[in-house]
Amino acid sequence: MSAGPSDSDSIARRESSRRALAATSLGAGTAFGVIAGLLTGGVVGVLVEPSLGFRMGLAVMLAAGAFFAIGTWCFARVTARTFEAARPEFAPETLLHDGPANHRRGWEVAGGWLYLTKSRLVFRSHKFNVHSHESWIPLEDIAAVRPTRTLLLFRTGLRVFTRSGREERLVVHEPDFWCALIERARATPQFHHLNTDLVLKSDGDLTALSATFTAHGLMELYLTRGDDGRWYACFEADENHPEPETIITLLLDAVESLPPPLRAAWDGCSLRELDLGYDCGVEPWAFNQGLSAGLLRRVAAASAALRVTLYRSTDDRRSSDGRPAAPQSERTPSEGPHAELGPAVITKHTPAATPTGEDVAPPQFRHRNTDLVLQSDADVTGLVAELTTRRLPCVDVSRGDNGRWYVRFEVDAQLPEPETVIARMLDAVESLAPPLRAVWDGCSLREFDIGYDCGEEPWAFNQGLSAGLLRRVAAAGGSIRITLYRWTGDGATSDEPPAAD
Repeated sequence: MSAGPSDSDSIARRESSRRALAATSLGAGTAFGVIAGLLTGGVVGVLVEPSLGFRMGLAVMLAAGAFFAIGTWCFARVTARTFEAARPEFAPETLLHDGPANHRRGWEVAGGWLYLTKSRLVFRSHKFNVHSHESWIPLEDIAAVRPTRTLLLFRTGLRVFTRSGREERLVVHEPDFWCALIERARATPQFHHLNTDLVLKSDGDLTALSATFTAHGLMELYLTRGDDGRWYACFEADENHPEPETIITLLLDAVESLPPPLRAAWDGCSLRELDLGYDCGVEPWAFNQGLSAGLLRRVAAASAALRVTLYRSTDDRRSSDGRPAAPQSERTPSEGPHAELGPAVITKHTPAATPTGEDVAPPQFRHRNTDLVLQSDADVTGLVAELTTRRLPCVDVSRGDNGRWYVRFEVDAQLPEPETVIARMLDAVESLAPPLRAVWDGCSLREFDIGYDCGEEPWAFNQGLSAGLLRRVAAAGGSIRITLYRWTGDGATSDEPPAAD
């Protein structure tokens, strides 16, 4: 699990937000007061008397400016509470900084909040805008950031340039500070979700099925007929998302909307696989994302399998602009990997030499372990005892201050594939007597946490979970989490987050 923000980080963010809101309110009040004072003073000076116009203008400037600044502060504090309450949503990505911001979209300047995590820059507008929206940019897609002036006077602008040529304009407090934070975050390779593809293989023609998916908004990455006479196809959502849960939901929406003849073509595919791709960086020390029990039930109903594909973060896998050289979306069918091909090895490193001249093999990607994690408001000691007798050692059991029970199991042997581990765990669960199965069903969390050590070999590493296993997980009400651990450079990965500098 990734380390959460410390109390000092939270305090620093609160203080930064208050300073930003105060500066914004003061600036808005000053601008409004000056405009109101000049208009009032000018009109009174021309129609009545210049000296009276000066006095009236000065009075209106001070009163209107103070009133507008106080009103802006109160409004900003109310909306800020909503945005500050959303900070825990970004904990898995490690929130670096956040604060009030405006986002220009055409003629509209939307007010809201800007969040910077270790993987993306996110803007959320408040509900009082004409068009409320949320937009985000992965850090890997940011080409440059520049501070700028707004209204040619105030140094509060932030220009964000993407690699696709798009420019986003924001108004923030301390844009130079924001630029420095964004550049620092971009300089460190981050763990992040690359994309999730839907991969199909069939003996039948997939042309009509592909056309329907495309009409539903999916992107066809390839559709081809191989030398073996089989059809191969790959699709993805038309917009990338930081979480695979969102993308898989969009893909399943398209599948579930198929008319009966095309659903028969889907069911006739020998491979229906959702391939989750991750770029493995060096920050944070551990990165994880989950698939909910509800989503897995939909995956199981579609008879689809899952695959996790991990890409190393070494520079020789990156193009001149720093982006991944060949993510899943650019693979051809022959480059796979598909279910029957196993882990793909595209490029090999030359082993490094030690001072003694010995070759040292680069660290390998590998399945570290798969844990079964339970949470329950009811006493689970009987369930723990029973599963322990079924070769599922309990590695941790505790009761929190909230009265909830937390349990973690593993299998009694190190196995290279999560499919085998989860199957053994499900064997134990499915054989529970009715009273203990009721305790299992009463758990608020039944999660299979698949952990991987991320190394430098091979270029791409993947492992899958079969459709049959996913049906068993769904029947047990289970969810799945993928946890990726970075390689520390000493030939192993770290079980604990590194000490603070």
